[in-house]
Amino acid sequence: MKHLFFSFFLSLSLFAEAQTTDTINQSLKIGEWRSYLSFQIGKYVTQSKEKIFFASEFAIATIDKKDESFEYLTKTEGLNDAGIQLIRYDKFAKTLIVVYNNSNIDLVYDSGEIVNLKDIQNNIDIIGDKKVYDIWIENAVDVYLACGFGIVKLNLTRKEFVYTTYTKGLKVKSITVFKGQIYAATDKGIYTVQNDEKNINLADFKKWSFLGPGYGFPNNYTSNVITNYQGRLYMGVNDTLFQYNEVQFTLKKVIGPKSQKQILKYITTEGKYLLVGFAGFACDNCNGQLTFVNENGDVVISQSNSCTQQ
Repeated sequence: MKHLFFSFFLSLSLFAEAQTTDTINQSLKIGEWRSYLSFQIGKYVTQSKEKIFFASEFAIATIDKKDESFEYLTKTEGLNDAGIQLIRYDKFAKTLIVVYNNSNIDLVYDSGEIVNLKDIQNNIDIIGDKKVYDIWIENAVDVYLACGFGIVKLNLTRKEFVYTTYTKGLKVKSITVFKGQIYAATDKGIYTVQNDEKNINLADFKKWSFLGPGYGFPNNYTSNVITNYQGRLYMGVNDTLFQYNEVQFTLKKVIGPKSQKQILKYITTEGKYLLVGFAGFACDNCNGQLTFVNENGDVVISQSNSCTQQ
């Protein structure tokens, strides 16, 4: 797999450089278009069972895991916007979710169909930050978006939004569903509510509970990431990753930053391990640190000594 990823990114770089020298002089037929978009700077990576998806600002490149062949998806091929913010593959619905900087959303199905959702982008009632910071995929139907204005639930079957929870100025940086509870990580801590739409108005933020000292948390803290992995709940508390026991209300430290200049910025469960990313300077020659955590909550691989560029 290391060879696969190395070949993938090397090929993308070579492709980007070759764009300016190889086919520019080739003639196009009337009505045909050719895209010349750089893949040297990546925005986000996600994967299905068969493919890896790599997003730059203006396009998405895919690589087949078996034969390492490439395909490219741009506005020319059917995307509805440019300026990609993040992508996430829904393995249940076999759909690539593409979110743009302006909060426009494309649903790219494996069949090739692309459905555009402009609800957030065009909602004039949302004042301020409309950015989508994170996506949690619960199943083939239910998808949750963590946004600058709150939380949005998306129904992929109906291709429509179910409800919006406005969080009264709190930016929701990450979201997950765990053992029947929704957890939202915000600038001012973590909030939770029972995931019961029939009996609870989940759009009413007053129904949500703050996880403070009574739940084993500090009185004042921030949280940028939260997820569940292998039946355990993980969350960032003031740039340290903790495993949370929701029954005993206890936090178990997993890993913290190597430097005060680092922040806990990224977490994903897509691979074999829980991948945790810190941004900011850990040493003189890098500004990123990657850590892998296994199903027991133990750090198995850390790149703190050979840290990375974010």
